Amino acid sequence: MTQLTEEIRKAREAVIQAHVVAETHKHSVEATIATFRYARYEIPAFGVLANGEDKVNAFLTVFLRTFPDLWLKTKSIHHSEEATFVEVEFGATQHEDWNDVKNTGRAFKVDSVLVFVFDGAELVCEKLYLDSATIVRQLSGN
Repeated sequence: MTQLTEEIRKAREAVIQAHVVAETHKHSVEATIATFRYARYEIPAFGVLANGEDKVNAFLTVFLRTFPDLWLKTKSIHHSEEATFVEVEFGATQHEDWNDVKNTGRAFKVDSVLVFVFDGAELVCEKLYLDSATIVRQLSGN
């Protein structure tokens, strides 16, 4: 288990910042993957487990093509020995069919928690916990 020092906490926050910028400002799959030592995404609400660079690349390519204006607003950050928890609000406008939701061109906005799992100061997984029903409801207009 890694002891959480101030140096490691700051290094983790820098990695998270680079990750968020790559994913939600640059909308760059390559730059997002570059923030990981080992690329892995888990989004249980949508049954997503993208394990390894090829799977993460495929997931992000489709996701960012479907939601090209993805944005994120950080609300709070909390650290533990093995992970950093980031409470956020994020959203985007749908541009393609996605996860059994037909493209309506609508936007969604949802609160969620991102769990960035680290080995020391190196990112090895991002887990996204959210209310999928809120997203589906907003996209479908119900």
